[in-house]
Amino acid sequence: LFGVKPPSANDLKREAEGEDTGVNRTRRLFYVTCSRAEDSLAIVCYTDDPTALVNSVIGRGWFDMSEVSRLY
Repeated sequence: LFGVKPPSANDLKREAEGEDTGVNRTRRLFYVTCSRAEDSLAIVCYTDDPTALVNSVIGRGWFDMSEVSRLY
């Protein structure tokens, strides 16, 4: 979802076959969760590569640096 890990072989296969993938399902759930927040929302991500995570969400335009806090 956040672009830190490459898609699994199964996800690549399902995507090539035009089927739904785990990443797509997670993306939809993430959208619904975020879009229903009324006042504020905190998203916690656990990763072995926090720099790649930050670069990915900033590069995608999902957040700007003022919204990202690295606690590691």
